Amino acid sequence: MALSVKVSNSLEILVEAFSAALRTAPGDVFQPEFIITQTEGMNNWLKLRISSLDGIAANLRFVKPNDILFQVYDRLGGPREQVLSSDHLEWILFRELDDAEFKRRFPSVAGYYQDGEEIKRLELARKVADLFDQYQIYRPALIGEWNAGETGRGVSEWQAWLWSRVKKGYGDRMSDKTAMAAFITTALRDPERVAALARRLPRVYLFGLSILTAFHIDLFHQLSEHIDIGFYLLNPAPSEYWYED
Repeated sequence: MALSVKVSNSLEILVEAFSAALRTAPGDVFQPEFIITQTEGMNNWLKLRISSLDGIAANLRFVKPNDILFQVYDRLGGPREQVLSSDHLEWILFRELDDAEFKRRFPSVAGYYQDGEEIKRLELARKVADLFDQYQIYRPALIGEWNAGETGRGVSEWQAWLWSRVKKGYGDRMSDKTAMAAFITTALRDPERVAALARRLPRVYLFGLSILTAFHIDLFHQLSEHIDIGFYLLNPAPSEYWYED
């Protein structure tokens, strides 16, 4: 198992290399190929170019980075079927924001939707749900602190209180992404779970991504010790080091 990186300043060169990799990949035709991209436009273009190069483009699963997190978690035997996505969080938070204790402890926040203004409460719940969803990816250490009971002080205290209520009420039924990542790290030490993962998800490709978080990079680095991970990246100047350190 390995992690490979192919870089070019031409999408055509990248897709030709990618198409060749698909043609020579071991396994049968019923094994789906998981491809991480960023846009539907890229998905459609890849299908057209691969079908043009190979005569067919079939059983290709185009997903986002978080989708692979869920797939790996499931294939490693993750104990919960649902995760704390922004959609779930929105309605949970809508109810928690109406809690009398929250209003008493954080009147400056509750004042935004006072006098029963449910539309404003729903808007705030939606914004906070999206924020919590991003925290799990971009600030996993903060979520880890909140999960450990460190509620913080000041601006984030009311957010920590809401998160603790969400975890207390739904943590046993829905897992957050930081908990899923921790489960994956532990499960990858189990040979039987790893063997099951390799049978069902032998490889993952990432094509044309312009951004990837440290959270996902760490996940793919761990996975590359057990399954094949292939990066196909567009770089305007592949022979020059121009990245910011």
